Formats: sequence, structure tokens, C-alpha cells
Amino acid sequence: MRMQYGQYKPDLPPHALMKGELLTAKNVIPRAVGYGPWNAFAAGSYGSLTARARGSIAVISADGIPHMFAGDKTKLYQLSSYTTSGSPGAWADVSDAAGYSLGVMTRWEFVYFSNTVYAICPDEEIQYFDLRSSTTFLEIAGAGFKKTIPRGRHVGIIGTHMMIGDTYHGDDGGRVSDQIWWPAINNPRSWPTPGTDTAIAAQAGKQKLEGEGGWVQAVTSGAEVGAIFQEKRIWRAQYVGGSTIFQFDAVETSRGLMIPDLAIPYGREILYYSEDGWYSFDYTSSTPVGEEVINRTFAADLDGAYLDRVSWMTLPKTPITAILYPGSGNSSGTPNKILFWNWATRQFSTAEPGSLELLTHVLAPVASLDADPQVEDLDTVDPLTSFDDRDSGFDARGIGAYNTSNTVGTFTGTALVGVLESGDIELAPGMLSLLEGIRCTVKGAKATTQVAGTDTPDDEDINFGPAQPPQRDGECKHRTNARYHRVRTNLPAGFTSAIGADLRSQATGSV
Repeated sequence: MRMQYGQYKPDLPPHALMKGELLTAKNVIPRAVGYGPWNAFAAGSYGSLTARARGSIAVISADGIPHMFAGDKTKLYQLSSYTTSGSPGAWADVSDAAGYSLGVMTRWEFVYFSNTVYAICPDEEIQYFDLRSSTTFLEIAGAGFKKTIPRGRHVGIIGTHMMIGDTYHGDDGGRVSDQIWWPAINNPRSWPTPGTDTAIAAQAGKQKLEGEGGWVQAVTSGAEVGAIFQEKRIWRAQYVGGSTIFQFDAVETSRGLMIPDLAIPYGREILYYSEDGWYSFDYTSSTPVGEEVINRTFAADLDGAYLDRVSWMTLPKTPITAILYPGSGNSSGTPNKILFWNWATRQFSTAEPGSLELLTHVLAPVASLDADPQVEDLDTVDPLTSFDDRDSGFDARGIGAYNTSNTVGTFTGTALVGVLESGDIELAPGMLSLLEGIRCTVKGAKATTQVAGTDTPDDEDINFGPAQPPQRDGECKHRTNARYHRVRTNLPAGFTSAIGADLRSQATGSV
């Protein structure tokens, strides 16, 4: 029997899975056919932040230069460029002179708009860093004018407007958790008083969201429209201009976002996690993607005491998003599990990378012209692959993370050992069968296989036999006689793709 490694559906009973569907898909990423490897974390050589990373962003400026920023409880940082030949960049403290003091669960959210990086959190004034001129972050509007600028917990870019949610302002009496606020069009540093002629002319304003939606949990960026996620409501935000400025339509009125900031845009879709599981939102309606697939498994594994520690990133040049979260076995809330979602195949998988603090995109700093250790003769540099090429070598965009030493790195280490485990397969319907051999279609390394056999679908006493390597004919030899067979494929470091397996068996009689 030929079995292609199929969709990961741990919520279903083992005997209810179709041929090839999986109970376990660990340390692998889902592909159009089968699965690929996921590498271990490898720390970089740029030094460390002084405390746990609370936010991070990697951007490319208008002149093609990559920049990275990060924030912790008391500082904002920039990853500087090479300073001497052979010396890598290092984190530089670029905090505002007044410094910062974030609460235990407070995070920085960053956005990039018109060659400027903005950093927001509810405990501090909005910060900005102009990539053309700044040497440190500064407060918008400068000292003495703080009362004109709101604070916010979440931020996004909708069209040519920056928008913040879960706001704080003295004129509102403090925090308004179900309110959003936006500055002048195309100018995030101008915040005229909402409702005034000046604000309307500048297309600035604010809106308290009606109903019992609860806290704003995310402001999702969009080129044409955006989405505002509350705890129990989702709004479609569209710029219409005039005195109305933005039109807000409550699209979902009984479902919202459970985990702050876990609303992940991709094209014209948003993946989000509600109290009843995983959904895809297309700005009009929500479609369940985790029901009878992974909802119960993920909910049981997620440590609900540390939802502020969840982070996500979409892998560059792929349709795959990684979600880092604190799962079973975590240490004091430090995230230790990754859930993958493939937007193209609509499939999940998992990884266990060890303890990490925060996912981020990574862009290594560009070297100065007179100190680039990778360029010996600038006259010979190919202009299409030179030091400012965003897709080449040391400054290529990638996905990374901060570890518990507060050091940023990438997932470029040795491939983690992958595990694919099938459901209970009835090789001869209604009869016992002897599973004698398994030949895996795995590229790059030789997989081993294990088999567990049971005679009833409700048998919870599952014991796998020893791992068997492939013999000279490429087949892993087994002799397991049972009605139902569960197959585990162990994928060693070095494998590049796992497609499926051929199972050789013969019927041996009735049960």
C-alpha cells in the first residue's frame, strides 16, 4: 500500500484518520507534497540586549540599506553596521534620553512608514526613528507636547494612515481599551485634536468601537482596507475620506482575537486565533481552518498564563507562517513550541526548537565601504549583487529569533530530527495483517521507521517497536501482526523532503 504523508490532524481519533493523515508532524514544515525540514536555532554574533526582547523589526530603507531594531523593558536598540574589518555589527542603545520602563506584560510594537520606524507601547509615548537623520528614537512632537499625542497598545498601517488601538490619553480620562486613533494622512507625526476642522482637513481622528467587543487586540495592516480585532468582535476599516474619514463595519460580532497581536495578514487573508480555534478572515467573513484538525490539541498545549509571550513571523519568499508560543514543558512562560501554517496547502505542522523569546525577521547590517570584510575590491563588485543588494549574502532577509540570552539568531543550525506518525491503518479491512516492510520516499538522509499494532480502535496502550533502518534494498524490515498498524517515520538531520512510504503486508486471517 502506498501512503503519502498527508495533513496533520491530531484532533481526530487515530482510527478516524484517512490514509496518510498524521497524528504527529514534528520539526517539519508542510509542503505541497509531503514535508520539509526545520533547522535548529543558531545564535548570531552581534552581542545581546540587556533584557528579554519585547519587540523587533527588520526593514530596508528607501536607499536599499537594511536596518534592525529591537526593544526590551528599558531600551530601544539598533543593530549597527560593521566598524572595522572582520568585526560584525553590534546592538547600539538608541533610546530616547528619558529612557523607558515597561510593565511586566507590556510589549513594543513596531511599524515602518515613509522611511521611519515607529515604536509604540501603552507605557510610553510614541517613539520614532527617521532612517535618514535620526541617531536615537524621539517622542513625536517633542517634549512639552505629550498631552496632544495618545499612547496605544497596538499599531498598524492602513493605506497611508498609521492607526493605534487600545489608547490612552488625558482628555479621555486615561485608557480607552476599545478605541482606535489615527494621525494625519501620510504623516504619523501630526496628531491634531480629533473632531476639529484642523483634524478633518488632515484626515485625522479617533473612534470608540460600539458594542461589547472588549479590548482592541490587534490593528492589522492593509494596503486598501484594514482589520481591527477586539476580544469578541472584528471590524473592517476602510478609508472613505471627507468628514467621515474611516468607515468601520462590524463583520464578526460574536468572535474575536484571543491572543494579543496574533492576527496574521497574508495577501487578502488574516489568520487569527479565537476562543473557539483557528480561523481565516477575508475582511468579509471568517472560515474555520482548525476545526477537527488542531484546535483542541493547540488549546490543551498553550499555556494561557503567558499569552503576551506569543509571537509570529511569515517566512520570506514562502507561504509559511511560524507561531512561537509557550507550550507544555515551558519554563516560566518562555516559548518553546512553534506551530506552522502553510497558506497554500492549508496545513499545519509543529516544531520544538527549545526555549526562545521572540520571533523576528532578520537583516544583518550592511558594512561600511571601507570596512566590509566581504568586499576586497569595490571596483569588481557586480552592481546587481553588491553590498546593498537586499537578497544577497550577509544582508538577506530571513526569519530568526531571540534566545534566552537575549541574542538574536537565525534558524540555520542543524536540521531538527523530524517525526511523522500516521493514524491507525487497516491494511486488510476487517482482518489481521502482517506488516513486513516499509520503504520511505525520503530525500537527503535515510529515515528509520517504527510500528505499533493494535486489534481494536479503542486501544490506548500503544507501544512502538524499535526503530528499523533501511536495508540494502531500501526497505525497513518489520514483522507486526495486528488489525491496525500505526507507522512512525523518524527523519534524521540532513533530510530535505519526506514524501511518503510504501507498506508491504499480507492478510493473516480474521480477528
